[in-house]
Amino acid sequence: MGKHLLTIHGHKVYCDDDRAWHGVKYLAYDMSEEDVLALFAQVETAKEVEFQDKDSRKFTIADGENGSFVVVATHVSSGWF
Repeated sequence: MGKHLLTIHGHKVYCDDDRAWHGVKYLAYDMSEEDVLALFAQVETAKEVEFQDKDSRKFTIADGENGSFVVVATHVSSGWF
């Protein structure tokens, strides 16, 4: 599927694979704006923060270049698709 880009509450969010795209969609459509902005603030100070989506899939969000963020799937299981 390739690299994805989505702007979430004014911040660019990237991912490199299909599994991480689930995390990006969770941030964009399922979390509240306040929770997402709080997560972004955490990442800016800690450089990396773990989170889970509603299906208990695990992701890490990291501080990227030029104010962007990168989502990585950290718990990859064969049952995702």
